[in-house]
Amino acid sequence: MTSYNVFKEELSQISHEMSALLSHAKSVPAMNGHSFNGWEKTCEDLRRQLAEENLRVAVVGPIKSGKSTFVNSLFRGDYLK
Repeated sequence: MTSYNVFKEELSQISHEMSALLSHAKSVPAMNGHSFNGWEKTCEDLRRQLAEENLRVAVVGPIKSGKSTFVNSLFRGDYLK
């Protein structure tokens, strides 16, 4: 199994476990169920993206720190200026 497939399976499992945990937390009488809606949507979005073979990665850092250079190097091309 490739590293990508292993990573994808791990993310899928984490998302599934997180959804189960959120569902359980919402059933606690003192908890506000609406507090978890954003997290549930994030888990759903993650599962959808994994099913579509669409993985988004953010590269963040200060101005002029080499973000574009890093991405261009990673993909072996001149994609970002």
